[in-house]
Amino acid sequence: MPKINVIKPSFYDSFQCVGGVCRQSCCSSWNITLSKEEFKKTKKALQSDTVKEIFSNAFLPMSGNSLQKTNTYKMRLKENGDCPFLDEQRLCWIYRDCGPQIMSRTCRIFPRFNIMYDKKRLDCALTIGCEEVVRLLLEEKEGFLLQTEEKEISFEELNEYESISPLTFIKKPLLKEYYTVRGLLLGVLQNREYDMGERMILLGIALQKIDAMDKENKIEEVAKYIDHFLRSMNAPENKKIYQQFFEKIQRDGRLRALNTLTKYYSVWNLNYLKKDIKKKIFDRIDVDMRFFASQQQKTEDDKIILDRMKYHFDGEKYAQAEEYFLNWQKENAHVLENIIVALAWQKKLPFAYGKDIWKNYCAFALMYSIFRFNLAMFITEDTTHEDMIDCIVTTARSILHNDENTKKLEDELEDTQSNTLAHMAMLVL
Repeated sequence: MPKINVIKPSFYDSFQCVGGVCRQSCCSSWNITLSKEEFKKTKKALQSDTVKEIFSNAFLPMSGNSLQKTNTYKMRLKENGDCPFLDEQRLCWIYRDCGPQIMSRTCRIFPRFNIMYDKKRLDCALTIGCEEVVRLLLEEKEGFLLQTEEKEISFEELNEYESISPLTFIKKPLLKEYYTVRGLLLGVLQNREYDMGERMILLGIALQKIDAMDKENKIEEVAKYIDHFLRSMNAPENKKIYQQFFEKIQRDGRLRALNTLTKYYSVWNLNYLKKDIKKKIFDRIDVDMRFFASQQQKTEDDKIILDRMKYHFDGEKYAQAEEYFLNWQKENAHVLENIIVALAWQKKLPFAYGKDIWKNYCAFALMYSIFRFNLAMFITEDTTHEDMIDCIVTTARSILHNDENTKKLEDELEDTQSNTLAHMAMLVL
């Protein structure tokens, strides 16, 4: 078996699925797809008549018009959103009947998201779409830490992982500096000399420069620039310059709120966001949604298409919620920091979605804005630790498991010329 370097969060090996006692089961509210090979392997391995009967009605074809002609199979969820193989104890029938090796790849690896880099290094991540992961993450009050170890990996394990192969470097030369750029993210986002919004802006400044280097084919300058940027961040003369820049930015939290309401609550699929969490957020600041349509949106039969909406909220109540959150942050600053760092690590930012790194940064800034808004509007003096975890997990699931909407959002920002550092700065401060 080959030996490779494994890079993983310090709490990675501590994770254990809590199974049926999980408040937000990963076996509910989203569809799992199986390849043709997985489908055949699972069907052949089934033992009990009960599981065989469930299996016979559990899938829909993703292409073609029958289960025989398709190459991909989509799980048919129950009316309550549960996986059909979830039993009365909220455990998996396939796991019980056949063992973990027969489960689909998605079910086997979740909440792990691992990626092989140049066949020599393995990046290990845990998604914050899992409540037990978030519970472990929030215990890291000194910050999100990584560990490196050399480990033997079987060829079977290697096939489980997404891979960045050496051939990819030809299409995207900046990937040669994958770990250098990722180190920039960790170095900036965990620099507690600045508040989180300021760190997001500093990251934007650096990534904008690196994006320009990438487009100008100056990849050889990237490592030197990142090293200088990180070493000089806390220099008194630079902190003064940055502070002057921050002071010029309009710090209007209402803009962040409106952005979240229009970009998140209108665009993303919110089936993953618990209704009681959304209700608490909306009730906190009296959010009012009003649908409208322009004259141009009328169809030929004069039927109005109501596909747009305006949001209104109580500004005074919003200011009160913000004030409470800022005071709460003084004792809990690691919460938002760890969420955002874990998010960046899991999604391979700024190399996610196959786009350029500046588009990635803009999408990341919006994700930060969404998490910050939801937490600020959700947390009150009565909020329990478990309630907060619920809010984080459901927000994460609605964002992290919908890459298509993220790509659309990147394109929309570009089309509306909103993907500038100035626009992003107003959203994150």
